[in-house]
Amino acid sequence: MIKDVIYRCIGNDFDEGIMACGYMPKPTARSSQHNFIIGYYSCFILLSGSGTYSDDSGSIPLRPGCFVQRIPGRIHTTAVQPDGQWLEFFISFGKSVYQYMHHLKLLPKAPVSLGGFNITDRDFTDDLLFKLKHAGEAELPFLLSDLTKAVLTLSQPEVHSGNHKKSPSYIIEEAKKILDSDLQAQIALPEIAEQLHISYESFRKQFTHFTGMSPGSYRRRQRLRQAALMLRSGMSVKETAALTGYADTYAFTREFKKAMDITPGKYKKDNIYPFKS
Repeated sequence: MIKDVIYRCIGNDFDEGIMACGYMPKPTARSSQHNFIIGYYSCFILLSGSGTYSDDSGSIPLRPGCFVQRIPGRIHTTAVQPDGQWLEFFISFGKSVYQYMHHLKLLPKAPVSLGGFNITDRDFTDDLLFKLKHAGEAELPFLLSDLTKAVLTLSQPEVHSGNHKKSPSYIIEEAKKILDSDLQAQIALPEIAEQLHISYESFRKQFTHFTGMSPGSYRRRQRLRQAALMLRSGMSVKETAALTGYADTYAFTREFKKAMDITPGKYKKDNIYPFKS
């Protein structure tokens, strides 16, 4: 993933005149922004990776599809899961433009919400990035409407989402992306259903029908697949258990042996067994 961004400004007041957008990868924990504050408006749609957003109202997990707002003057933290997967598309513009949109109630109330965009729709964001890169100084004011329209598109699923995003196959693929991410974290399955705008019972039944296993079983299998790779790379059983979200080595060993018919210690020692699908 390659950084590709552009920063422009109308006039000399950066907080009022900034116009920026682009793809921003954040591969390490050092990319996190702690107790961060800006004087202009910025937002991003998370295309891949995971992390958390937090401010004085609490902490919210971030997954692909989250639309995150950075409100002028609000202290916040964006913590990046340092697995090299984070990629965001961000848009920034001046404080006064934000205040106008906020006054008209055009933006989501919450700092984090489910957006209407994913990484397969990049023609839309690529076009905006190209325009801002190549616009002359006299053209910049006219591009403000493009930036605000893009924010509305990214922040409101009903504006950009097609009917395919309501289909069972789309829902299952999006659910799998979430279940495949941040395997160390404990994910509440009803929260996934909520993100996908579907009841938990319907989500569970559809997922089981399409994959042959429940969402919880799928998550456990992915964690154990990752654990097997970690053991084969030389990690200790204790480290592997911790990095794949198990409370202790005993719980990890019990589940690993149930799936593999072999203890993780012997698996690591022999280093010849493929993971059973």
